[in-house]
Amino acid sequence: MKIDPMRLKTELAKKKLTQKELAKIIGETEASVSRYMHGNRTPRGVTLAKIALALDTTPEYLCDINGPGCSETFARVRGNIAQNVSAWTADQKRELLLLLVS
Repeated sequence: MKIDPMRLKTELAKKKLTQKELAKIIGETEASVSRYMHGNRTPRGVTLAKIALALDTTPEYLCDINGPGCSETFARVRGNIAQNVSAWTADQKRELLLLLVS
């Protein structure tokens, strides 16, 4: 998903972060963050989730796909799962699935 450059700039300003500081937080280069901010590059899903978490927002908002009725809480949870699922054990993944289907 391509980030809306204006939304990214707005959220960065709200958090009073520089491109360099955001890059350090998300583990990317300053050049990559600059490319996202100018709409010249699309971050991978995990990177998008990291950006959203660092800016205390959601990937959907940053990509301007948060339509009416979209739950902010759901979007945050989905972003957190996307960022961390690779570190979970099989038992933890099963537990999450059981919670979701109950």
